[in-house]
Amino acid sequence: MTMSDRPNVLLITTDQQRYDTLGATTGESWHRTPHLDALAGEGVLFERSYVQNPVCMPSRASLQTGRYPHQHGVDHMKREIDDSPGLPPWELTIMERLQEAGYRTGGTGKLHMMPPKGFHWERLTNGKGARWREFEGSELGRGPLGPTYASWLEHKRPGAYEEIYEQRQENAYRDYRTAITNVLPVEEYIDTWVAEQAIEFLHDPHSDPFFLWCGFMSPHGPVDPPEPYDAIYDEDDVGMPNQRPDPTDPASPKGAAEGWWGDDEALILRWRRHYYGLVALIDELVGRLLETLEDRGLMENTVVIFTSDHGEMAGDWNMMAKGNFYEEVLRVPTIVSPPDGGAIDSTDELVEVADLAPTILEYAGLDVPRQLPTRSLRPFLQGQTDSHGRDAIFSERYYEREETRHAACVRTDRYKYIHHKHDGERELYDLETDPHELTNLATDPDHRDILNNHQKLLIDRLLRGGDSYYRDESPDDRDIRSWLR
Repeated sequence: MTMSDRPNVLLITTDQQRYDTLGATTGESWHRTPHLDALAGEGVLFERSYVQNPVCMPSRASLQTGRYPHQHGVDHMKREIDDSPGLPPWELTIMERLQEAGYRTGGTGKLHMMPPKGFHWERLTNGKGARWREFEGSELGRGPLGPTYASWLEHKRPGAYEEIYEQRQENAYRDYRTAITNVLPVEEYIDTWVAEQAIEFLHDPHSDPFFLWCGFMSPHGPVDPPEPYDAIYDEDDVGMPNQRPDPTDPASPKGAAEGWWGDDEALILRWRRHYYGLVALIDELVGRLLETLEDRGLMENTVVIFTSDHGEMAGDWNMMAKGNFYEEVLRVPTIVSPPDGGAIDSTDELVEVADLAPTILEYAGLDVPRQLPTRSLRPFLQGQTDSHGRDAIFSERYYEREETRHAACVRTDRYKYIHHKHDGERELYDLETDPHELTNLATDPDHRDILNNHQKLLIDRLLRGGDSYYRDESPDDRDIRSWLR
């Protein structure tokens, strides 16, 4: 394949977007996501796409490398973000592999790389997380939205950046339960800035094929959409979250009785309206990106990929955020639209988000290295689905942002099995009869064989997942990087 034959790649990611947030994924008309729905119609919607870690940085590291957290080493996040592990220098990202193949690479928005590597062009920002209330100097580390966005915003309207953190001092700001209308207008909002930087990259004339990663911040909390996206959905649209069948039962696996919300129904409904409003804003910005590709004549030779790093409980079962193996968190919307369209509209085969790494490499005409346990999705896009589905997806998590509590999960067509390493606890759910994962069957004698089979499957996934990252205290980076090729 010559350089001129190699397609461009536009990778669009969101932060904390659950699967049921698009018209294409739910079939419900109230969603205002026309651009992403159209993209799904032109490409392939992967209906059962699962992340390899239910927390931001480890999940994104798997997307960047095509390897699992226990292999690449980014297996947890610290509360103080700066203390979280980054990719070891010998781990090769898809961006680095594409650079070596002659691609021009760019990244904008939240990519959550420490440090970022593999980019010719960068316009990056830090997290918008609700924990950061201060303009600067937070003991939590790099939380504020970052100097690049701050400089852009200050040039646009002096004093605007400070307004973000002034608003975070108000009584209505409740950390993760925040549901406010952002003080900034939509043209100054962080995700608008991300889109404008991506559009600038797309307008930059260059002869080499390009890879652009556009990382939107939303719908991660605080859910603070600017007008009018704070009010485009009614309460009847978003509805109340799923509730525990018996809130008085302390053995219920779905969160504490009081949870995050208590009996504040108005707050949870406002939160959900704002969450879905942020998704609608992203859809509008994705539409601008796709329009730019069309106007520049790039769409006919660009692979467009849309996915998220993990989902969000969004009040279901009195729970918020992520960090668990429930379907609301593990399953995310994933769309791949190749230049020639997809041979199928959608597939319900089990796939992993980390499979996007070898997919991108294969479209770029590169061999998929043997050290990648993931597999290319290109056969699905070409209609060759019979022999490429997975028997199970794999995900793992270090809890409490520490290395001491480790759990791993396999999800097969019907069952989900979770093993907690620190205390030996096991969970088994029949997703066909119990889609909300309310009944743990791990101790049920009638499911002993199924439990044992899934234990073996989990061990098999760990053993045949490829070699782990190099653990020598003083490795030779060049030798390791050569091995990783």
